[in-house]
Amino acid sequence: MKSKSNEAPRRKKPQDPEKVKVRLAGLCVRAEQCRHDIVEKLRKADIPADDKRAILAELIAGRFIDDARYARSFARDKVRFAGWGRLKVQQALRLKKVDASHIRTAMMEIDDEEYAAILEKVARRKSAELDLEVYEDRMKLMRFLLGRGFEPNLSVAVVGKLRREPEQPECE
Repeated sequence: MKSKSNEAPRRKKPQDPEKVKVRLAGLCVRAEQCRHDIVEKLRKADIPADDKRAILAELIAGRFIDDARYARSFARDKVRFAGWGRLKVQQALRLKKVDASHIRTAMMEIDDEEYAAILEKVARRKSAELDLEVYEDRMKLMRFLLGRGFEPNLSVAVVGKLRREPEQPECE
């Protein structure tokens, strides 16, 4: 029996650039993708660099990739469904190399009232397991909210609001 370490590494057969383009276009249709994510997928594809550039250009020209649209969608979904704050959303978009102007636009489109309600909902859920009369627990809630990317001033305000509210008696 041969040892696997003695075998030559298997080479993947080169991929057909047209199939790669169709696969990536399908991915973009199913969910918003940013340019950075597609570039990373193309980098891993075993096709010539000229084909990679051509595929990227075609996907952008066909509006399969649109970083402005991606930033708006990403921000809206992360705030609404993941309970992220603006700061965490901005950082995630920066890591994906989205242009700063697209990030600013996406942040402006987040409704302030909806954002405040989400912050309060996230804080209430976490504070259910804490005693906000205890300083350490208030700081634990603050660290949690800051880690979620909520702004310090808004986090302080919501912690203060929750602390001032009278406790609700539990239903029996």
